[in-house]
Amino acid sequence: MAEIADSRTWYAAVSGMADRAEGLSDPTATYVDTDFLTTLQNNRNQVIFGRRGTGKTHLLRRLQDELFSRFGELRIVPAYVDGAMLVGESSHKDPAAIALGLYVELVRRAVGELSRFIGEEVRPGRWERLFPGARRDQLTHARATAGRLDRLLTAGKVRMLPMGEAQAEYEDLDEAVSRRRLAAGLNAATTLSDPRTLGIKLEASAEKDLLRSARQVTTHTVAGETYLPFAEITELIRRLLATLGQASLAILVDEWSALGDVGVQPLLAQLLRLTARGGICIKLACIPGRTKLFLPGDGGHNPVGLELGDDITADVDLDSVVFVDNDIKQLAGFFMALLQRHIGAAIPAVLDVGLDEFSRDVLTRRMADEHVFAELCHASSAVPRDFINVFRQATILQHAVGGECMTVANVRTAARNVYESKRSNLASTHPDALRLLDRIYRQVVLGQRSYFFLIEASQADDPLIVELFTAKLIHRTSATWLEPSALITYLYYMIDYGTSIELLRRVGARAWDDLTHSKTGLMSVEFFTPAASPSLLDLVLDKLVASFGEARLDAEPSALIVGLNAN
Repeated sequence: MAEIADSRTWYAAVSGMADRAEGLSDPTATYVDTDFLTTLQNNRNQVIFGRRGTGKTHLLRRLQDELFSRFGELRIVPAYVDGAMLVGESSHKDPAAIALGLYVELVRRAVGELSRFIGEEVRPGRWERLFPGARRDQLTHARATAGRLDRLLTAGKVRMLPMGEAQAEYEDLDEAVSRRRLAAGLNAATTLSDPRTLGIKLEASAEKDLLRSARQVTTHTVAGETYLPFAEITELIRRLLATLGQASLAILVDEWSALGDVGVQPLLAQLLRLTARGGICIKLACIPGRTKLFLPGDGGHNPVGLELGDDITADVDLDSVVFVDNDIKQLAGFFMALLQRHIGAAIPAVLDVGLDEFSRDVLTRRMADEHVFAELCHASSAVPRDFINVFRQATILQHAVGGECMTVANVRTAARNVYESKRSNLASTHPDALRLLDRIYRQVVLGQRSYFFLIEASQADDPLIVELFTAKLIHRTSATWLEPSALITYLYYMIDYGTSIELLRRVGARAWDDLTHSKTGLMSVEFFTPAASPSLLDLVLDKLVASFGEARLDAEPSALIVGLNAN
């Protein structure tokens, strides 16, 4: 089998791999297709749950490409909005003011994406193919209207409008929120979450141009100035979509959890619920544990936000796939394909061979043996970003010591580095969560020789567990255990692979000492260094791979239960 790439080219490609979807110039080229993509190709409101690094952004951007390419068939225009980049028009810390400002900016971005689609994606040559005959004139008009609406939203000043009869005064968003909350108390937040109370100021020329091009559009005159309500903006979006052959608009909101805290998110979700009707849908990429879409209200009255199951469905959970023994082949295949796509972005020849040939090249030329790739799968805990990070760092470590192939030692050192970075990110904000993690480590990894542990199902939403899970220091599996006497359900969690590296190293030191004494009778581990005999070290590490793999689900469940209130 011919070598796909020489060592120098391979190293350059691996060390330059992007681990974040934001850094990808072509998300489709590096995406490994899954059923999740098909699940999202509809005009329903949907949530994509997943921790950081599980592929939410990559999936949304791949969905955007797919909807663009299949517009003639599906009639769905995607509008991708990065929530982390939104800056709402609000100087207050009031949740309602923040939500209103974010809503205005989000609608601006979505209309801008729709305008660009009509003005750039649907070019004249494509119009005849998609919409023959007189439809072309309508699309020409639609393109002009979309551009006009885009300019209005970008340049216009957003105001609060009086409901009902027009009054002599209007208010800025911040001023309105502050006054009305002072007058009505905390419940005023729910009354403000309505797009009908928002309007955008129109200049005289813009007013004349808009009303001439879009008849039956309602405007409000307040203090002699004309305002276009946001409810009418939503109606204009629907009219634009109608000119595209009864198309739908899918607003793809990435980084939802960055859009304010749990006090802001339900209010913003309420605004989107009122907007996402009649051909407009939303798809939200959310981090579990940092997402709040719904508030039931007092006594179930006046609920606010998007209720899961009724208003929006959680159809995609990227954390649902977790490494367990029976899934090693499936997981290995996914990660091998992921590796081929990412390296192929820098080495086109990699994409010219089949997955089997690429796999043989990786396993026989780039790695010491098959245990190395199995160890990578362990180390990633099914998180694509962690897999790429560990693989890249292990390659850099291998190159630094002049190794010809990646070894298990390289993987473990890289995994430990990735683990330490995740741990340090949590140390300053949630030291109590790290104390729980250390207790789990002592009880389960040291005490039971297993890196699985059990949490009572009713405690899965405990803030400490949520923080450790969100930080990817523990991972939830699909396995459960029913305690037979009390009939209490427990959930299996897996402690992060990197947590156990030091334990493996200590065990490795003892095994190394045993082996060196049996061969020399004189030297101890302090004097007989691994560099003196790397093949012997590999023998020790390979044995540890097997022993580590056995310490999994076969432990007595009752011994793996971790109580959250224990000292």
